[in-house]
Amino acid sequence: MVRRRTRLLQIAYGMGVGGMEKVVSDLCRRPDPSRYDVAVYCTHVKGSLGEELESNGIPVFHEPVRRRADHWLRPARIFWFLREHRPDVVHTHNTAAFLDSALAARAAGVPVLVHTDHSRRYPERRRYVIAERCMRGLADAFCAVSNHTREELARFEGIPESRIEVVHNGYDLPFVPGDADRREVRASLGLDDDTPVIGMASRLEWQKGHDLFVAAMPLILARMPSARAVIVGGGSKEGEIREQIRRLGLEGKIHLTGVRPDVPRFMAAFDLFVMTSNFEGMPIAALEAMAVSLPIVSTAVGGVPEVVEDGVTGRLVEGREPAKLAAQVVELMSDRGTLRRLGEAGHRRYEQRFRVASMVGAYDEIYRRCLAARSGL
Repeated sequence: MVRRRTRLLQIAYGMGVGGMEKVVSDLCRRPDPSRYDVAVYCTHVKGSLGEELESNGIPVFHEPVRRRADHWLRPARIFWFLREHRPDVVHTHNTAAFLDSALAARAAGVPVLVHTDHSRRYPERRRYVIAERCMRGLADAFCAVSNHTREELARFEGIPESRIEVVHNGYDLPFVPGDADRREVRASLGLDDDTPVIGMASRLEWQKGHDLFVAAMPLILARMPSARAVIVGGGSKEGEIREQIRRLGLEGKIHLTGVRPDVPRFMAAFDLFVMTSNFEGMPIAALEAMAVSLPIVSTAVGGVPEVVEDGVTGRLVEGREPAKLAAQVVELMSDRGTLRRLGEAGHRRYEQRFRVASMVGAYDEIYRRCLAARSGL
């Protein structure tokens, strides 16, 4: 007798370019295809990663909003979708997807509902907190991408920590960049092999706090006049960042590349990776940097200290003072031996704890345990 594959549906706001979306993409690509039949439902937008998943044969469902009423009818549309497709497991990601889908999943008779909270800035809007508190009992399993996220869910949402499982994000390099990539990227930016390069790679959104990095650059240049910065990514704050660069006279000192499909290749051109986030859950950008053996200087927010070990794989900065960030960057960039040591330590930590296989295996165990518990009811 052939055993039927488990129908697994991932539900997210959308599948654009971002850390959560990369996690969802890996949760679609990497489960055992002999055991899982995987699909994605995007509640708001499909996005470029959604298109990519479709081109790889993974079904991605999305009903465009055509009129204002469609926003309010979304849970009903999800209900009818679930009734038609009958998934065994629905896995929602972040608040919007959970609030739109939880009641619909239970009303449609979905056996298992798993939810993951990736990242948000508390205190959340009161109506969302109230709604999530009312609906928290609908999930069979609550997951958080870091211990910090679990603590915030317990504090603000009232979910007992014993009910929240921590599953760290995972990341695998799509390719391994080499010395040729480093030289080619630098040449494309007008930088030579000896230029000290400090880089960021993240969406240009308020959460990522690029303004702090830009504000620190004049202080860095005062100590290291030959240094240059490269910011990879695009987003709604690009105009503001460009204006800040112009206002501080940093044209030619900071290079903005826009969205790139080959982020690891650009990272190979960096000597040091910087993160200046205002809040984080479990940043994929840090895992990308560690995968290519880059040391990291980061603001000590959210789950970052669970990835970046201060003094071992990088440096953590408390608060948002440009002088503090600049001091850490200059100190590390002035010591190539320490840069190399921290980068190598970060790569080892990444290999040991933050590969996709570990993340997928943890969720697989949760899916199976919840299905077994439901079948025993």
